[in-house]
Amino acid sequence: MQNEPMHVLLADDDENDRLFFVDAFDEIPIATVVNTVVDGVELLHYLTRPEIILPHILFLDLNMPRKGGMECLNEIKGNERFK
Repeated sequence: MQNEPMHVLLADDDENDRLFFVDAFDEIPIATVVNTVVDGVELLHYLTRPEIILPHILFLDLNMPRKGGMECLNEIKGNERFK
């Protein structure tokens, strides 16, 4: 992974938080690919797409509409693909 960028994913329903997060990663001297989703339903849909590279780091907002962070975390832990 030395030459490959670190893949980071943020699930957060607040648009300003998502923009701040992406801007913060733009400022650090580490090669990153940052993706964002707006809620837990979109997160799980994103993670199950076969063509995506799974993130090295996932940041979850705990309080999101439709599906919160803790519910997502439980589903992720129960999915064999993410072990």
